[in-house]
Amino acid sequence: MATQQVMGLGSGFLDNTLFENLKKVQEETIIEPLTKKMQTNLDKQTSLTEIMALVEQLKTNVKKFADADTYNKRKATTTGDGITATISTGIPVQDITVEVHQLAKNDLTQLGKKYESRDSTFSTANTTLKFNHNGKDYQIDIKAGETLADVAQKITDTTDGAVMGIIMKTGGNEPYQLMIQSKDTGEANRIYFGNTLTSSLVRGGQLNSNFDLTIKDANGNDKTLNIDVKTTSSSTTQNNAAAIVKAIEDAMSADPDLKSLLDDGTFNLGLVNDGKSFVINDSRGLDFSIAEGQLGTGVQPTGLDALGLKAGTTSIGTDDFTGSTTVKGGAIGGVVTIGGVELDLSTITNANNTAEQNLTAIVNAINNANGDVQAKAVDGRLVVNDTSGNGNVQIIFKNTNTSQENADIISKLGITGGFHTSAANFLADAGVTNVQRAQDAKFSWNGIEISRPTNTVDDVVNGISVELTKEHTGTDHSVLRITRDDDDIFKGIDEFVKTYNELITKIEEETRYDEKTKVKGKLNGESAITGIRSTLKNILNFTAGSSSVSISSYGFSFDDDGKLKIDEKVLKEKFKEDPEIAISFFKGGEFTVGGSEIPKRDANGNVIEGEFERIGGTKMVIDGLFTQFSDAINKMITGSTSTLKSYEQSLKDDYKRVEEDKKNQQERLDQRMEATRNRMNAFDAMISKMTQAQQTLQQMINASSKS
Repeated sequence: MATQQVMGLGSGFLDNTLFENLKKVQEETIIEPLTKKMQTNLDKQTSLTEIMALVEQLKTNVKKFADADTYNKRKATTTGDGITATISTGIPVQDITVEVHQLAKNDLTQLGKKYESRDSTFSTANTTLKFNHNGKDYQIDIKAGETLADVAQKITDTTDGAVMGIIMKTGGNEPYQLMIQSKDTGEANRIYFGNTLTSSLVRGGQLNSNFDLTIKDANGNDKTLNIDVKTTSSSTTQNNAAAIVKAIEDAMSADPDLKSLLDDGTFNLGLVNDGKSFVINDSRGLDFSIAEGQLGTGVQPTGLDALGLKAGTTSIGTDDFTGSTTVKGGAIGGVVTIGGVELDLSTITNANNTAEQNLTAIVNAINNANGDVQAKAVDGRLVVNDTSGNGNVQIIFKNTNTSQENADIISKLGITGGFHTSAANFLADAGVTNVQRAQDAKFSWNGIEISRPTNTVDDVVNGISVELTKEHTGTDHSVLRITRDDDDIFKGIDEFVKTYNELITKIEEETRYDEKTKVKGKLNGESAITGIRSTLKNILNFTAGSSSVSISSYGFSFDDDGKLKIDEKVLKEKFKEDPEIAISFFKGGEFTVGGSEIPKRDANGNVIEGEFERIGGTKMVIDGLFTQFSDAINKMITGSTSTLKSYEQSLKDDYKRVEEDKKNQQERLDQRMEATRNRMNAFDAMISKMTQAQQTLQQMINASSKS
């Protein structure tokens, strides 16, 4: 662009003011109409954005009414203490009567001995704590000098937390006490201390069995019971296991000295492995035995294996000391005292002795000493028992032994120093008392007796979870009442009406035209916008005339200003009157209207708990009010080809087109004005020269006249 010059210096009238006025006229004529057109477009886009936001909100309000879950919400209330409940959507409306006979509990056992602190020595003797939980035997090896806290942690660790060692502070000078508790509730989680036998899986089908069970009664006398088990061919494994337990209970109950053991929990029977196995337990730790019985002549017996049993004696281990390993052969040096009997092993063993010879020599040396202990060989191990009544055997390594000699004694004889006592003795001294026996929850569900291992029951009827919280007595019971939860429906309809009216009001504002003031809305005459109102109102009118029910049936109406309103009382009453028809009106789909609901039955004619079927009625296929709204709104706003999205894009395209036109027009105008400026500068220069020539001529004339 050429260098601009200050205009008017030569002519005095072709100045910048004249040029700027000329330029302003050109811009007002060419540029400003385009600027106004762009602003109008932006105003339309702003208004359209506000309308689309309201349509989106209406879409959200309407969408829930096209979803079946909206109509399937339920609420649960309970009368009477004893249960709480949670339910899923779609559960049939019903009343369920629940009577809680007993709550599920975990097993809790306390050891009678008390301690000053958690760090107090638990036992001065080496021993073993044995118990059975859920069909599995556990052995907790307790070392002399271990603390209360050590033993509690050992119990928890050994069982992977299934059984927990818990230290409780109960008060007094020695306030700490060890409690042993099952983690989970239910009969299968009982903890059996003492001598326990867990059967293998009992066979299903018919049993025709007889076996002898020998146990010690309350007076310590052996009693042999003949147990007769007979079941039918249709009996399940669980039925048969329960029948065996019942047969043993009946036989023991017939003897007062055995019945007392059952009553006070000294002798226990139970079911494990989902009721497919059974448990026989003597908490005293005393031995009991099983032997094959005899059936009558000509009767084909069912063997012990069908009962999950084997003939033989079950023992917890009543020996005070048992070597940890088998005795080894060869020479062994050093001196060890066992139960007061000193043994110089170098004189008892020699390099040529076999393991058996060494074990025999040591046993004979102990027994020949006529001390307070008695020794024996069991499966290649040294076993020693106290005969003085102290209940323990002390083992001492002589202080003159070398470290190597002590190491040889430990490794070759399986001997450790200190006091040793049997698992049975420890159990008797520990004062084991069952504080709470693990049990299943037992309850009735609409009169049907049910048991479960926990108090949380969620598998009686799918979608209903009940927490049993209190046992009922007498005629007490709880009623779980499941009803429709339509509050969200009514709230959603209120929101729909509000958003619908906000949208219609906005559309009227943006498309209005006032004849008196000639004022019109930013979107006046835009069919994409005016069509929204007519489309939605047509749906309301169409639905109203398409079936025996209408929007007015559910409390909808229009006020004098054409706004939608809802009478909530009418809505709720009509919905409650027949929810199925209401759902068909709002959602649509195929519905059976009328008829009645009856309990559903299986192929055998038995009632299926919690399931119902509708009998009678008329099937109808209906385009619901909100389904029609949803379809219409999707055509307006969903996808790039929808009505409003297309209109929005056309406004954006038009804005870009005008913006480009304005840019081009501005460039052309700038070029024309530059050319005009140059021509005016040239004219100004010419006028300036002519003025100067005129002035020179005039000066010459004036000078001539004077002369």
